Amino acid sequence: MSERVSVREAAGFLGISVPTLRRRIRECRVPFYRLGRRIVFDTDELTAILQAARVAPRSENGPAWLWSAFSDLTDAALCVIL
Repeated sequence: MSERVSVREAAGFLGISVPTLRRRIRECRVPFYRLGRRIVFDTDELTAILQAARVAPRSENGPAWLWSAFSDLTDAALCVIL
């Protein structure tokens, strides 16, 4: 269910600071509603922003060449590399 939230609540929801959110508002980079002087956000739209920014995890197996290269290294060599 959609809900309207304030700038402070929206910043917390997105995990960014209030000044960063206000800058994105000025740049029209986030959807918002202006009710007189008050700015509010729709939680469904904020969720869509987060979903659009999602980075998919790599596959569990990853590229075969990468794992075979690491499996050849000893623990000591791996510590030196890291």
